[in-house]
Amino acid sequence: MRQRDEDGFTLVELLLSAAILTIIMGAITGALITFLKNGTYTIERDDHTGGAVVLSSYLNRDLASSDGAPSTASTPCSGAGTAVMTMSWTEWTATPTDPTPVPGAGTWRSSYVVTPDPVIPVGGGTRYQLVRRLCPPTGAADDSLLLRNLGSATPVTVTTTTAADCPAGRLSVTLPSYAQDIGTQGYSYSGCLRGRLG
Repeated sequence: MRQRDEDGFTLVELLLSAAILTIIMGAITGALITFLKNGTYTIERDDHTGGAVVLSSYLNRDLASSDGAPSTASTPCSGAGTAVMTMSWTEWTATPTDPTPVPGAGTWRSSYVVTPDPVIPVGGGTRYQLVRRLCPPTGAADDSLLLRNLGSATPVTVTTTTAADCPAGRLSVTLPSYAQDIGTQGYSYSGCLRGRLG
């Protein structure tokens, strides 16, 4: 008579392996959830940083071109929305035969406009976006999206002060926190107003 093989696992071994597997899977799941939450937060912060860079880039050019302090009238230079500030200037041109700049015809304007954000984030609620609207002397206006997912319909405050290093004045633009930010600390930009050649 031949003896049967007794290969296999005992009940104790199966229970022990299931308990160890549960501990390992719990640790992996917790790490994955933390990673995904941090990833979402990091992406949002990167978007905010990118928006601030784009905003400062446009503001630098508009301030360098502006003929004076920005208007804080709520009517944008064109189209719908609520303008938080509008700057205007005259384009200056030169030719190869006459390098002296001369003012061109018409006035250019750029309005920084708040409009509803068409993309509603998870959790609902109304969000807003900041758009730069460039209005040439003739022709259609051109919109450039600067910031998205702002939590307030009036996200921008503008102040102009005198400063020794800015003869024409210093413009400060302050944005409150984004919709997902914790706390109320805002974002600020400051730059010099410089008139065009005249």
